[in-house]
Amino acid sequence: MAEVRNPVYTADGVGIDCEVNHPRFSWVPYTARPDDPAAYGPEIYAAALALGPAPYVAPPPPPPPTPPTPEELEAEVQSLADEIVSASSALDDRLWALAQATIDMRLADVTGFTRQQVATAFRDRVVFYLRQRRGI
Repeated sequence: MAEVRNPVYTADGVGIDCEVNHPRFSWVPYTARPDDPAAYGPEIYAAALALGPAPYVAPPPPPPPTPPTPEELEAEVQSLADEIVSASSALDDRLWALAQATIDMRLADVTGFTRQQVATAFRDRVVFYLRQRRGI
């Protein structure tokens, strides 16, 4: 008879995960099933069943992802800002500054906010987008 140890039912409740003492490789994992087509399969299944297999225990779910810290979000915002500045370097600096100032003033005029409030709202919007993208 096959030497078997540590029998545990599989998730489907039909098979039995166990270890079989192999003459050459020592203890090897094996999933025995009642309909196992291997010549030694029914013998291993019977030996595992005779030991009274433990019930199947599902592995615990993975922990939820850790949300980024405010410092990490700030670093990502800064990185995105650096990319924007880098990508815009092809524009004439004066034209870029003029366009940005015009946008800031227009937003401040339309919304009634100060330029500082517009800049803060923009930063908050970028942080909101990053959180949404990460599912936080």
